[in-house]
Amino acid sequence: MASAVVAAGRWIGELLTKEAKLLSGVEDQVKEIVIDLQQMRRFIIYADENQDRQTHSIRNLVAQIREAALHAEDVILRFVVEVELRKDG
Repeated sequence: MASAVVAAGRWIGELLTKEAKLLSGVEDQVKEIVIDLQQMRRFIIYADENQDRQTHSIRNLVAQIREAALHAEDVILRFVVEVELRKDG
């Protein structure tokens, strides 16, 4: 599961950074979001590798962070698609 999050996040981060350059004033904010998502992915990978040491509450926290990261990436992807549609339209 972590590898899917990492691969999707990397692709979305690259795409989002390219799009942010086209939108004045948001490039720095986009870079911060990409960094946050990278940190979340690293945490998810670490947590997946150390599942045997986790308590029930830690597993729940990992699941919540995974959900938040995937949701953030979905929102970003929708934003990028919207920007592309507006450029074409």
